[in-house]
Amino acid sequence: MKVALTSPLTRSVSAAMIACGLYVWPKPAMAHELSIAFDEERGTLSVIRAGRDAPILTQHARPDFRPYIHPIVAPDGQGVLTQYSPGHHKHQTGLYWGFTRLNGRDYFHHPAGDYWRRKAVKVVNDKGPTVQWRTVYDLLDADGASVLLETQTWTMRASDNEIVLDLSWHGTALKQVVIDRYDYGGLFLRMPWSRGIVGAAVSASGRRNQQAEGQRNLWVDVGMQIEGRGDLGHIAIFDHPKNAGFPLPWRVDSQLGVGPVRARLGAWLIKKGTTETIRHQFVVYTGSLNTDKLNQRWTEFSGLSPKSASTTLAAAAPPERRPTAALPLLVQTIAKTDDPAIRKALMRGMLDGLAGRRNVVPPKEWSALRARLADSDDPEIRELSRRLSQSFGDKKAAAQAMAIVKNASARIGKRRAALRSLLNQQNKDASDLLESLLDEPELAIDAIRGYASIENATAPAVLLGRYKRMDAGQRRAVIETLATRRRYAFSLLAAVKQKSILREDIPVHVARSLNNLLGERFVKVFGRVKPIGKDREKLLARYKRMVTPQAIAKADAARGRSVFKKTCSACHLLYGDGGKIGPDLTGSNRANLDYILLNSVDPSYDVPEAYKMITVVTVDGRVLNGVVAEEDGVRVVLKTVEQPRVVIAKDDIEERKVSPKSMMPDGQLEKMKSQEMLDLIKYLRTTEQVEMAK
Repeated sequence: MKVALTSPLTRSVSAAMIACGLYVWPKPAMAHELSIAFDEERGTLSVIRAGRDAPILTQHARPDFRPYIHPIVAPDGQGVLTQYSPGHHKHQTGLYWGFTRLNGRDYFHHPAGDYWRRKAVKVVNDKGPTVQWRTVYDLLDADGASVLLETQTWTMRASDNEIVLDLSWHGTALKQVVIDRYDYGGLFLRMPWSRGIVGAAVSASGRRNQQAEGQRNLWVDVGMQIEGRGDLGHIAIFDHPKNAGFPLPWRVDSQLGVGPVRARLGAWLIKKGTTETIRHQFVVYTGSLNTDKLNQRWTEFSGLSPKSASTTLAAAAPPERRPTAALPLLVQTIAKTDDPAIRKALMRGMLDGLAGRRNVVPPKEWSALRARLADSDDPEIRELSRRLSQSFGDKKAAAQAMAIVKNASARIGKRRAALRSLLNQQNKDASDLLESLLDEPELAIDAIRGYASIENATAPAVLLGRYKRMDAGQRRAVIETLATRRRYAFSLLAAVKQKSILREDIPVHVARSLNNLLGERFVKVFGRVKPIGKDREKLLARYKRMVTPQAIAKADAARGRSVFKKTCSACHLLYGDGGKIGPDLTGSNRANLDYILLNSVDPSYDVPEAYKMITVVTVDGRVLNGVVAEEDGVRVVLKTVEQPRVVIAKDDIEERKVSPKSMMPDGQLEKMKSQEMLDLIKYLRTTEQVEMAK
């Protein structure tokens, strides 16, 4: 029987063989002599293999442009495996590093200009089986002052069948640096993707392409059809257990651009005068993906024992391959290791796997370990152990979380996380606390949305009673929350009938939900939500007559950005700003007017499978509309307009329906004034970000 290299059977058998020391790998090919040619005028370092003239890798280090590597050539010299500034993402430059939100400034989408200043470039070792070089850059704020000193040290070796690169990244804060939460940014790899190309991104846990997006993993491998080759070119990126947040979540975009993203775990900081160190390794090769070999190579890079590596792989695996029976092994490993980074990585992996689940029986070893972890000097370890105990139904841990929520002097982020964890565990006491939290501006929206998690008979009266005193964001959250449960929805409909909530304040996606929830009762008060499809051709012709070159020339892209912010940004990203429910528009076909109009007039005309709307009704009556971000044997994760990530245990789902319609409501352009529509279209057709109109 022939078993695929990526099958669960092969992975399980191979992991066992690695753990027992029985697996023998092919001997690596002999290392090649390498040399570095430094062109100071052009700012390039070219790595050349002995006996060949053409470089196999080029590091670019220009004075006012971020450092990047391109091209990386296949080990045998046939084909280029990186891509510079492709049409779908002009800012992407081969293999590079750029944070998306560093002290509010975007270095990911701005590779040049007043963002970067070269301090030094140095060849550390210019000849031999291993070569090394270093780049040093200032990251500049809007006033031209340096906020972070970035040092990248690269070490490279090569043979006939692979190239291995080691990166040690150091960031020294010249003032306090905050990297805000974002779905991508940091290390990133762009390979030469094009529509229809054969290729895949595969993670250590076996997830492929969009299934690997946002998931924590030890490594990700991108294999892709390369011009001039009959097989695939691969670049694998390894995470390291000493990296904070390990195993890190990964960005895997729809064009197979990948990179580990610590910022997905939340905002993090580098204190003034301190240095953050991050390590990664890259294996460049051609042919077929061999996950077992990459697992062994990751083990060699990480320095973990084979048994620890196998356990960490289990923690990073999808929940359907991480049964509750595996928890004792993970707990035993946490107890045995003294390495805080490994402890935290395994505990985060356990929390990720338990998300959305309740009433999980803790391993018998957990109680003793919990007592030890409670005395740890590391506050993060103490917090992770408390959260795990809470997942296991520990009443003392729940009481501690409740005390954190009630403590007005605690950090807002910590209180918010504690509240979310209690609501996820269906803690009724937390639901009763929500009304008091409405008086705290920084927690008000969390409290409003909290009423959706657990049905609370007082919610409609409490929220509608405060509605007129709330700001616009809070009012929208109230409307969206009251549309999540049938009992709440009747009160919302009564408020619309009495005009204490205006009809025009009900967003179209909420109107759709209420229509499905209440049927004719809703129609009698609100009217029918008109489908647009029948009038598509008439509307397209009408808007084409309006969008003339002269009208677009007079339109204002800055005002258009404001329209986008109000109308589109809840679901769509553009230039790194906005929501993540619908497709990222940055790389879309925005220059084409027909494309913009068709997708605005009738967004449900051609809905990709990944963006079809799912309606989930839970056993306790909660209704959620969104697109599926992740799914496995035990849970579904939705992206909704209200929340970027909602985890639902499959045991809690009573009904689930797939709609042929897009999450994007019909008739968006019809609600706009003519000038707003023209301004929006002008903004959508820009090639770089513009300032927003005041």
